[in-house]
Amino acid sequence: VKGGSARRKSGLAIFAAKSETAATSTVSYTLLNANKDKDKLAVYIYDAPGLVTQWREGQPPRKLRAILASGQSNCGDTTVIPDDWTKRQEAVVELKTKEPFFDVGQYRLNFRGRVTVPSVKNFQLEDDEGKVLLQFGRVSDHKFHLDFCHPFCPATAFAAVLTQFDI
Repeated sequence: VKGGSARRKSGLAIFAAKSETAATSTVSYTLLNANKDKDKLAVYIYDAPGLVTQWREGQPPRKLRAILASGQSNCGDTTVIPDDWTKRQEAVVELKTKEPFFDVGQYRLNFRGRVTVPSVKNFQLEDDEGKVLLQFGRVSDHKFHLDFCHPFCPATAFAAVLTQFDI
């Protein structure tokens, strides 16, 4: 769902916001609980170079930052991201895409056999210590694998994947 407001009494909704300059492009997605308070469950932020930079230097891999509530363990929890999360870093966990290495003309990541088909949609999210907490990748034309662990729950992991298909 892009823009607008959540009108459902229950469930989850994803909202998108985009900002662009000649130098950079940022797309932000927020996973909301569609309750009356519209609690933030996760924020996904893509930073990309602007069109001029892409034209000059080529298309680099996507860079995603995932922001989750630090106490989140499953979607039944009431732990949400506070509105002032940028000032309260202890209240959130920030994960970043693992940087792929360039080999034989392609960017590559080690999925330990779980992903078999190269795709721009393949990605891994890691913590500050380099531990992969979520990985997603193509295994055939219409099949993908999604592996995740704490602090992700099924809804926040699936929302991260959905944002890949909207970029």
